[in-house]
Amino acid sequence: MDPALTHRLAWAQRCLSAALLFVALANPLVAQTTSLRLQSGTAWFTARATFGPFTGVTSSVTGTVSSPGTERAATGWVEVLLDSLRTGNGTRDRHMREALETSTHPRARFELDSLVPDPAGTGAGDARPVRLHGRFRVHGITRPVIATGTVQPRADGGWQLGATFPVSLPEHQVSKGLSRALGTIRVQPVVQVRVELVFAP
Repeated sequence: MDPALTHRLAWAQRCLSAALLFVALANPLVAQTTSLRLQSGTAWFTARATFGPFTGVTSSVTGTVSSPGTERAATGWVEVLLDSLRTGNGTRDRHMREALETSTHPRARFELDSLVPDPAGTGAGDARPVRLHGRFRVHGITRPVIATGTVQPRADGGWQLGATFPVSLPEHQVSKGLSRALGTIRVQPVVQVRVELVFAP
């Protein structure tokens, strides 16, 4: 091969390598993807019934989030073990498990597709208001959902995330157990779900 041509090819290769290195250093979002695992979490639901509202709560929550360096591009999932939900009333808990058919569908799952700033939201301190676009699955049925909340960066590179969203039980084909005692006790078809989650590297 012509020595001059070999020299030009080597010079071009060095320039390309230097350019790629510069891009990676100047924009770390290209260089790495951050994976965060749920360190701790609590999930609540609030429902309204004939004799007033009631709340169920659990800390049996798992999940992960992956993001190429920015919350906006985040994807991930969070799951709740439904049998672990407690409302403070054993009979009501049993009816809830029957309605959700937890023996067949033991978990509820939120799949995060994107996380974007929420201009209408409010946050305290360095907690930023966000909207979480994703899909919620319960009773074997998946529906799109938009949750509102806040995300706050942590010193260890993780996130503290809080979010709420409504769930229409009929849209997930949950109807058994919503009316009892010949219809004198009714549970409203829409419940509010809230989560407080801490993700760490």
